[in-house]
Amino acid sequence: MPYTDLVAKKIGQCDGRTVWELDRDLEWMNGVTKIIVPKGFQCDFCSVPRLPLVWLMVGAIGEVAGTVHDFLYREPDEGYVETINRKQADLIFYNILGEEGVSWWKRKAMYYVVRTCAGKNWHARKVNEPFLEGYTL
Repeated sequence: MPYTDLVAKKIGQCDGRTVWELDRDLEWMNGVTKIIVPKGFQCDFCSVPRLPLVWLMVGAIGEVAGTVHDFLYREPDEGYVETINRKQADLIFYNILGEEGVSWWKRKAMYYVVRTCAGKNWHARKVNEPFLEGYTL
């Protein structure tokens, strides 16, 4: 497994989505790139619309992929080196979904959704900016 165990706790709701906070660092590596999502990082795993058919197809899967993807989409803070662009972040998301055992057609569907719909979120929030007030890195 090219990633460490995901250990997170549910800390609340934001805009109808459950917000999770990492209890320890999450590391992912593909042999060339190593990404460390720090303890205390807040995310919503995979943001899947709560439309019944969509949720049945791709809801509640890809927690590791969603966490790494959320992290890569954040604007880096001082000390972080920006080396991954949006397309690379989306490909990493796709690859981790495969590592998590998500079927090829669900991976493709989720990848195309982030490629076409998630661009507005690229660097829209800082790495250490919490989803919920009172919770910080």
